Amino acid sequence: MSREQYRRIEIYTLGQFKVKRGDEIITEQTKAPKVWALFQYLLAQRGAAIPVDTLVEDLWPEQEFDDPRAVVKSLVYRLRNTLGQDDDPRTHYITSAQGAYSFNPRSDYWLDSQEFEALCEQASQRAEKDPEEAIRLYDEALELYKGEFLEGNLYSPWTLVPRNRYKRLYLEKTLELLKLLKEKAQWGEIRRVCERYFAIDPFEEDIHLHFMESLLEEGQVNNARAHYQYVSSLFFHQHGTSPSPAMRELYRKMN
Repeated sequence: MSREQYRRIEIYTLGQFKVKRGDEIITEQTKAPKVWALFQYLLAQRGAAIPVDTLVEDLWPEQEFDDPRAVVKSLVYRLRNTLGQDDDPRTHYITSAQGAYSFNPRSDYWLDSQEFEALCEQASQRAEKDPEEAIRLYDEALELYKGEFLEGNLYSPWTLVPRNRYKRLYLEKTLELLKLLKEKAQWGEIRRVCERYFAIDPFEEDIHLHFMESLLEEGQVNNARAHYQYVSSLFFHQHGTSPSPAMRELYRKMN
């Protein structure tokens, strides 16, 4: 790849996994499950150098390889070619040293989960002194969360820690954004933020409470009642549970 052709890669991990360069979706052009599993694994290790034995055991615990080092070396070679790694230091995405491999955090890339965390931190720092800017940053951050981290690998143990961290962060920062919007009485915006959350996780009761409260603040009592009935049915059919005391108390206020 010439320097004129060079473009940083964009990596999407929150929801559907995707790697892009400009308009080119690399993950659609190269159907190689083991190659992309290797890339996802190294990416999830946040730059740590992973020995071959650990890598093979974590990724393919039920497979036996006659020569695991040769297998991984071949996969790394294919991965580097797929990503466009060449003599340009900006493209040195996968590095190796002393028989271990890692994703290079000093290479030139954009990663949605990394951007998500950074924007959340910026928003938190601005919340007290500049709530308008904090609202903008929170909204930009939360828009990046399209689903769980590497959701195609739900049963891979090595994805659990980052997946749970990003999921908690998404809820925490959504609630912080809703608090700022409530202080400004932006009821319609509150519902928009809640609906975005529902599209990913419809079972977080605190978000439903904010949604119904915003309806009540605008006098939409019938809509608030209808939403309560919807949530009650949803929770019962999915989990066999009833609304919490806080939700039942809010419902009493509607009558």
